[in-house]
Amino acid sequence: MVLTLAFTASAASAQTATAPIKPGEDFCFARSYDAKHLATHPKQIVSSIEIMGRNAWKGTQANGLYASLQVRFRDTAKPLLMQGICRVAEGQPAVQAPLTCKFFPDRLQDVLASQIRMEWPRDGLTRIITATGDWKVLRSGKEPDGEYSTVTTDDHTFDLERRNASFCNVSKIFWSAKGATKALIEMLP
Repeated sequence: MVLTLAFTASAASAQTATAPIKPGEDFCFARSYDAKHLATHPKQIVSSIEIMGRNAWKGTQANGLYASLQVRFRDTAKPLLMQGICRVAEGQPAVQAPLTCKFFPDRLQDVLASQIRMEWPRDGLTRIITATGDWKVLRSGKEPDGEYSTVTTDDHTFDLERRNASFCNVSKIFWSAKGATKALIEMLP
C-alpha cells in the first residue's frame, strides 16, 4: 500500500503552526518495553522505538518535517536507524493534525521503507501506527526472497511519550543544531 501525499505550502504552513511539533522545535518521542511487557507479548520483536528531529519544519514546509526513526529489537543488539520525512495530509484539520512519515534505510530504498502515521491521542503522547514495513525485513537490509510478511498486531501500534530532545539518540552525521544535515537530506529519495 502506497499513500501519496499532496499539499500546498500555504496549507502546510498553517497546519504546522498549530501541530504538536512546533516550527523550530527539537522533538523526541520514545518508548522502551521492559522484560515483563515483552514476556506477555511474545510475538512483539520491537523492544524500543524513538522518533526524533531538530529544528522542526526549519526547511521549506512543503518539503515536510525531517525525522529519524530508531528501533531496537528483543533478539539483537543492533538497532535499525532510518531517516525520513513527515507530512500533514491535505484536508486534515490544523490542530492536532496527524503526520504521515516515510522512513528509508541507507540501502535498497526502492524496495525497503516503513510508513508510519503519527497521531496525538492526548497531551504528551503520540501514537504511531505502522502502515507498512515488515520489521524483520527492514532490519535485515535485504530484499525479501518471497512475499513480505504481515506486521504482527504486537508490532503495529505504539504509544510513545514525548521526551526531552536529549533523551533520543541524535546522530551528528544526520543532525546539527540547525536541523537535518546535508547527509540526511541527500539520502532521501
